[in-house]
Formats: sequence, structure tokens, C-alpha cells
Amino acid sequence: MLYTEAELVSLERQLRRDRLILLILAGILAAGMLTAFLLRAQLWAVVLTILAGTVLLAGNDLVLRPLRAEIVLTRCALGERVHPLTATVTRLGEPALIDDVRAHGVLLSETADAEDERLLYLDDSRESVTLRPGDRVSLLYHGRMIVSIDKA
Repeated sequence: MLYTEAELVSLERQLRRDRLILLILAGILAAGMLTAFLLRAQLWAVVLTILAGTVLLAGNDLVLRPLRAEIVLTRCALGERVHPLTATVTRLGEPALIDDVRAHGVLLSETADAEDERLLYLDDSRESVTLRPGDRVSLLYHGRMIVSIDKA
């Protein structure tokens, strides 16, 4: 299995820590804005307001959103929302960002018919088997993401 319960706990702990750091930083900037406003230092109030907005938006987009996406994927992988599939790898795709998770595509075919191909994605941050076109694999998937894969 590419995802574990211990990893989910670690990700949730990291998300709580990162949220706290972001809130503390936002609080410091808000206190600075209030102080600048009360001291009638309007230029500092404007600068700190812009800085606070930038920090909150960047912190959310660059830190919190990818962590939340990873947590959702891990929860789904550990839950009962996975589907089994045994198929042949027809082609490996290029790396891409799928649901805020860096992955590469794997084109699979259950039969010899080229019209019956399925595109699933394998998380690049996970250790998995080395795949080549023509390999027969047995896997579990959730949505578009492969959560467990072994050669059949």
C-alpha cells in the first residue's frame, strides 16, 4: 500500500502546525497594522496590510492547500472507496499536477482492445514498482489516483 495510517496522522499534525504558524504570523501583522493605524502612520498601515494579505494568500496556496489535498487522498486511500483493477500498462505519461498532487499518468488496458484504455495517475512522491509498457499490474485506485500497485 502506498499510503499508511501513520502517514495520515503525520500529515494532519503538520497541517495543524502550519495553520498555527500562519495564524501567529497573521496576528503579528494585524497587531502591526493596528499599531500603525493608531499612530497615524498610514504608509506603514498600508504596507503591513498588503504584506498580511500576501502572506495569508501565499501561505494558503503554497503550504496548506497541497497538504489538505494529500490528506484527502490518504483518507480515501485508507478508506473503503477504492476499486481493484488488473490490467496491462500500455503507456506511461509525463509528470503533471493532479488535484494538487504531483503525479504521472499511467495508461492501462484491461483487454487487448485499444478503445478500452483507462488513464490513472501514480503519485510521484511514493515509492512504487518500476513500470514499463506491457507490464501486467494489479492495483487499487480511488478516482483517478492509484493507491496501491503491484506487478501481477
